[in-house]
Amino acid sequence: MSSNCHLCQEQTKYFCENCGIYLCKNHEQTYHQNKKFLNHNSIALGSKKKILNTKFTSVSMCPVHQKQKAIFFCMESRTIACKLCKSDSTHKGHSFVKILKLHQEMMGTKKNSQDVFKKDLKSKALNLMKKHAEENKEFDKNIRLITKSEKQSLNELKKKTGQLINLLKTRYKELSKEIKREQQKKLQFFEKKKSERVNSNMVFQDFLDHLDPKFKTSENAFIKTLMISDGLLDYWNNNKKLEEKQIKKQKEFPLRFEKVLKTEKIENDIVRRLMFQNPNDDYSSTTTTTSTSSVTTSRSVSSSSEKENQEEKKKKKNSDFLEPNVQNTEHEHDSKEISKSEIEKNIDNQTIKEKETENENEKDCKEKEKEQKKKKEKEEKDKDKNKKEEEEKEKENEKIVDDVLDEVLLGSNDENPKTPKKKKKNHKIILTSGSELDFELSPRIKKAKNKNEKDSEHIFETPLKQERIGSIKKEKKTDSPLPMRRNEKENLEIHNIKVMYMTNNDDEEYNSDVIKSIKKTGIQTVDLYDVRKKLPTSGKMRQYHAIFLRFMCTNSKINEKLGGSLIKYIRSGRGLVIGAHRTLALNDPAQLKGKIITSNYLPIKLGRKIFGSKRLLGNYIKSHPIMKGVKNFSGGKKTPHTKCELAQGAKKIASFDNGTIMIAEKKHKPNYGTIVVLNFSPRSTHGGCTDNKSWNRLTSNGDLIIANSLVYVAKN
Repeated sequence: MSSNCHLCQEQTKYFCENCGIYLCKNHEQTYHQNKKFLNHNSIALGSKKKILNTKFTSVSMCPVHQKQKAIFFCMESRTIACKLCKSDSTHKGHSFVKILKLHQEMMGTKKNSQDVFKKDLKSKALNLMKKHAEENKEFDKNIRLITKSEKQSLNELKKKTGQLINLLKTRYKELSKEIKREQQKKLQFFEKKKSERVNSNMVFQDFLDHLDPKFKTSENAFIKTLMISDGLLDYWNNNKKLEEKQIKKQKEFPLRFEKVLKTEKIENDIVRRLMFQNPNDDYSSTTTTTSTSSVTTSRSVSSSSEKENQEEKKKKKNSDFLEPNVQNTEHEHDSKEISKSEIEKNIDNQTIKEKETENENEKDCKEKEKEQKKKKEKEEKDKDKNKKEEEEKEKENEKIVDDVLDEVLLGSNDENPKTPKKKKKNHKIILTSGSELDFELSPRIKKAKNKNEKDSEHIFETPLKQERIGSIKKEKKTDSPLPMRRNEKENLEIHNIKVMYMTNNDDEEYNSDVIKSIKKTGIQTVDLYDVRKKLPTSGKMRQYHAIFLRFMCTNSKINEKLGGSLIKYIRSGRGLVIGAHRTLALNDPAQLKGKIITSNYLPIKLGRKIFGSKRLLGNYIKSHPIMKGVKNFSGGKKTPHTKCELAQGAKKIASFDNGTIMIAEKKHKPNYGTIVVLNFSPRSTHGGCTDNKSWNRLTSNGDLIIANSLVYVAKN
């Protein structure tokens, strides 16, 4: 439907059925008032439903030939026409179309457009619904991520706050301990000072006890003598400096007299006695008594005759000091010119001297403390050096003892046996029990021995720990195996073989499955040793004929120590079987380390770990004892193994179907033990591996391979 009138461009409100045009209000009235169009029917455009449902029963008449029905529509003039209009000159060359066909075509196009429009609407609606659903999903995901991030951030904050709180607590404890230590040090220092002062008072009391009774009654007389005789004071101070105990007394001794001298009564008494005292009687007695008192302070440990001689000498010296003072006192007694100012000057000089001595003593104490600290630091450094030297010596001695044991128990490892042997001196190892082992040193051990010992007697006196030679004592008492010769090994029966299963796995199913595999050929003694608690000593390891290593420890230090102890075990003639998965894999935290790898003891080189492809038994040596009775092997769906290469001097026994090494062996030296590597997991599906990632005991001979390899290693 057109939105505008055919005669003008206003909005249409009517439709003429006879003319088939749209009209507005004005043209509908003016157009239908004409006599020609009075019979025409016009319909109000109220709703689309009315227009669609209306049935056009009346047929429009030709506007030119009114009696003729309008059947055609002129496309050029855009008007309806009848049959007669076709032949008129007005419509020459015009194209005519039937009105019914046009109507049908118009209605068909409308329906098609409506259908297309509906389909577009449906597709757009579906797309919008899908987008809405996807947006809802994304919104839900974002909400979940936000909640997770919030929880993680909260947990991290809690952890960090907990760590900070713990750090603060530890710091608080450390600081409190340091404060307590400093307080204790200060308390000890003050207690020492108190004890020193008490001792000084005791010494002074002893000094007063040895005085004559005259001076005990009157302290002022003693003070007077000290004030007058400067020479005696100097002599007394010099004696105190020589003795460390008397130096500490000076801190209290002068202070006690300063308090006494400050009072006016004592000053007046001193002046009065100096003014009115007889110089010949009392003064001489005071000088003699002071000299005797000074002699008593010396306290020399000698005979009575020597003491008398010393007293006479000191009397002469004191008399020399006191003669000018006595003369001065006589003049002062005659002239009476002594004043208080002179006494105060003497007191001030005395206090200054005492302060100087105190400062000197403090400096000396500080210097002594510094010297003591330096001495302590030197002593600590010396102790550390001595400890390091002792540890190095112990290590060297241990190496020598290991080499000696190899020489004693296995024989010399000379590469040229045809060369004539020189006569060697007999040497001894003295055990802690008192028993001796006679042996001959090789040149290699002599060099090491000459570095550590300079004695002419070639005797190793060592305590020999339980880890090393102490194990030999146990082996003698118990029937555990010692290193054996080749013929003894060959005659070894299977049920007498002792095996150590070394692992760090605490899974009972796993360990019981491996032990069952080891006992397949008749081995009875299989001892499980957990390496997580403690590494076995060399003496403990030598009690077994063979070791089966299934070790996956992530501590590199333990792996290095284990590698070194395994070398000592192999040197003693014992055998080793290794499950290579992860233990001999590159860049794996459970990789075996130490000299066993760096010294090229292993039959394979470290390789890349593989986990996820099924491997079967390929080519193998049928005559080899390890492959005795072996017919089939399937490692499971994922067959854990390492892609490795054969080492120098090693021998390949079996390989997988893709050519990678499955079993290999190597002997480093003729007298050393054999190492066998099994490049598959020792655990079967019966040992807790239910997802077919390993070999099945019913269809594969993995348990027989493990048991045969241990028997082979124990006998070779």
